[in-house]
Amino acid sequence: MLIKKSIICIYHKIVRCCSYRNIVLPLILIFLATIIPAKNGNSAPNDRDISRVNSTILRLELRPFALNTTEAFLQARGFSQNQAALVAKEACIHKLEVHNTAAEENNKALTLNLEKWMVLSQAKTHPPIIRESWPLMFEKKFTTKQPSEPAIIAFNWALFPTKQIFWAADYNWGLIAFGLNVDTKFDLQLTWQIGKQVYNKTLKNLRCGK
Repeated sequence: MLIKKSIICIYHKIVRCCSYRNIVLPLILIFLATIIPAKNGNSAPNDRDISRVNSTILRLELRPFALNTTEAFLQARGFSQNQAALVAKEACIHKLEVHNTAAEENNKALTLNLEKWMVLSQAKTHPPIIRESWPLMFEKKFTTKQPSEPAIIAFNWALFPTKQIFWAADYNWGLIAFGLNVDTKFDLQLTWQIGKQVYNKTLKNLRCGK
């Protein structure tokens, strides 16, 4: 605040004596923008928050949604402001992207089943919230007023499929919820299958958006 007052005082003095005030004002505004940081409590994720797996023919990426991003996403699909805030606070939404990087002539199938994944946080474990679990959760969470049917359908289609087979060069992306509070750290046990071979990997120190 002291810096702002000082610069404004200088500007007024310049305006009274200088014929180039139309040039001076934009320069002062640019200077203010560079030295005074904006306040934003809901920061978007950066590259350090993104988790990746590259193994044989699997390329996987998990990107956390900031809290305000999740709220905006849900409201845009018909959830009320209160409904969106309640879901966002406890969902721990991430964007999940999966690629089968095998060459098409190899025709190797990659199989994912999110029911077999496991979230580990504070010595407790549970699977992700899969697409089929959301209707019952909405019934329990919103006892007085349920989200509209179009809102639920739109959200359902945005979720990553629970089970999916990726043939060579196939890919998909969608949302996945880990059922944790804002800014919670957790580990994620992944499992996938290529042919008859089952693979496992644990991603450490993931974090819900804030």
